[in-house]
Amino acid sequence: MQSSSRIKVVRYAAHCKAEWDGFVARARNGYFIFKRDYMDYHADRFEDCSLLFYCDGDLVGILPANSRDGSLHSHQGLTYGGMLFGMDMTAAIMLDCFQALIGFMREAGLQRLVYKPIPYVFWTQPSQEDLYALTLNGAVLTRRDLSSALFIEGGLKYTKGKKSNISRARRNSLEVRLSQDYATFIPMLATILETRHGVTPAHSVAEMQLLSSRFPEQILLYGAFQGETMLAGCVVYDNKPVFHTQYMASTPEGKTIGALDFLLDHLLTGPYTGHRFLSFGVSTIDQGRTLNYGLIESKEAFGARGLVHDWYELSVVPQ
Repeated sequence: MQSSSRIKVVRYAAHCKAEWDGFVARARNGYFIFKRDYMDYHADRFEDCSLLFYCDGDLVGILPANSRDGSLHSHQGLTYGGMLFGMDMTAAIMLDCFQALIGFMREAGLQRLVYKPIPYVFWTQPSQEDLYALTLNGAVLTRRDLSSALFIEGGLKYTKGKKSNISRARRNSLEVRLSQDYATFIPMLATILETRHGVTPAHSVAEMQLLSSRFPEQILLYGAFQGETMLAGCVVYDNKPVFHTQYMASTPEGKTIGALDFLLDHLLTGPYTGHRFLSFGVSTIDQGRTLNYGLIESKEAFGARGLVHDWYELSVVPQ
């Protein structure tokens, strides 16, 4: 435990689970992936060092984090995840929170903070007090990945190519429906990732089955089927008013007839019509230095535009 003026910092422990999850649900920049049933599915891979921040006894912020090799990371098992906070958080309180955070790190022997703030499309209110606090304490931007998001409320504006693909899929009698067949989808995805990028999916079949069972309303697999054959699939993370395409994949036959485009159109014009944003995920590799032009152009053809995922680093000098 570490305190700075009116701020008390407490390291997360299992008995804090209900308080933690309740705060995630009401945070103005919350996302269900920060709930402990999601974060802890891979707890064996990380030394958790998540923190809770109390101001005069009231919980005002939480930081999903792990420690590794003398550094505190806003959690390495998550794409992003800086501090989550509610309407009670003010600029002054945030500055005090960061002073308390730095004090905690010094006491724990942690000399570097790697911080990945939550992109704005996931907020319900403006939430950048943490970035100001980072700057005042000397943090520097070290990495920037480029993602894409589609502003659904602005109307759907597909390119002619996308419209043609959707029409072709419709002529081939495709049907989109919910599925639990991760055993078919994940290998389909793995083949594409290995062939194109030499990587494997972040989640195994068993992990996706586990997570979808824990979050049955937020984690959903949609498939584009021709009869009983899945030709394309998309794993959706629903954090209304935004939904995120965690994984997308298509078979070679599905690609030929536009199955994935047909599936995405179904999501945008059907179950997620009332959402504000569709988040497509990053289109960069090599720590953001290389842009996959084909991948991002496919997202832009649906009308999506650039959204950055930033990484900051803050050095903490021991006292």
